Amino acid sequence: MALPKKIACVGSGIIGSSWALLYARNGYSVVTYDIEDEALSKSAVLIKNMLTTMAEDKIITERLVGPTIERIRGTTRLEDISDCDYVQESAVERIEVKVELLKKLERIVGKDVIIASSTSGLSANAMQAAMAHPKRMVIAHPFNPPHLMPLVEIVRGDRTSTETVEMVYSLMTSLGKVPVRVNKQLPGFAANRLQTAVFRESLSMLADGVVDADGLEKLMNAGIGLRWAFMGPLVTGQLAGGTNGLEYYMDHFGPLTTAICETLATWTIFPEGVKEKAVAQTKNLPLVKGRSYAELVKWRDQNLIAILKERGYLSG
Repeated sequence: MALPKKIACVGSGIIGSSWALLYARNGYSVVTYDIEDEALSKSAVLIKNMLTTMAEDKIITERLVGPTIERIRGTTRLEDISDCDYVQESAVERIEVKVELLKKLERIVGKDVIIASSTSGLSANAMQAAMAHPKRMVIAHPFNPPHLMPLVEIVRGDRTSTETVEMVYSLMTSLGKVPVRVNKQLPGFAANRLQTAVFRESLSMLADGVVDADGLEKLMNAGIGLRWAFMGPLVTGQLAGGTNGLEYYMDHFGPLTTAICETLATWTIFPEGVKEKAVAQTKNLPLVKGRSYAELVKWRDQNLIAILKERGYLSG
């Protein structure tokens, strides 16, 4: 299956806009669809702001900003994507919306056109249930923002063809992404399950007064996160075990691991008062207080770009 030539980005919110920018930057003609002109206008502003940040950080030259924007055309008519040969769906995260949307998309694009969903946790099987050609539906879940973050989880449904998975894998690789095949459907797939485990324990320690919000942020950005920027938990354990590696680490720290696991949070619904405490402390973090959402996004993207340059994911 050949790589596509024209991309449809269905849904022009934060994720859809970021996808559109990524595809356009890589030379694709992109049609973005949303139900309202206002949403498309907001998307255009968002894309321009993202490109401005990239130009400021020398990830894209100023002369390429205009041509990149020109490759993206917005529409409120779903029929306008009929000649696209790949669909990136980024609609609202509700299963009933996605099921109905996929049925509509099938009637508009060719029967062999791949429809990739950006969902961050919904079931591929559920989304495929009413499709006439479910073999061409797959999940391509990005990390936010897709135009910068390399990771993409590729999650197949029971009726997704291997050819579809491999084509999306090849497409993502050609875009400079780092695709990971997730072989079993679980809520949140794989990456968000890891994030959720850390998030739950963070909230639990915050609620119990073990550390405050500022301390939690520093635990990650001055410690754990620095290592995780270039190696995962298994290689971390391999190094922690010295010359005897992961096996020694697991044997030597087994009792401590047991003690930690026995006291980790196990709740599945936010305990009373946890949300209020976390929200209040986060709002008062020096980094957050007094900054608008747009300012925080720009700060995030500039830091991501610096790290991605260092790691070799971005040139510039």
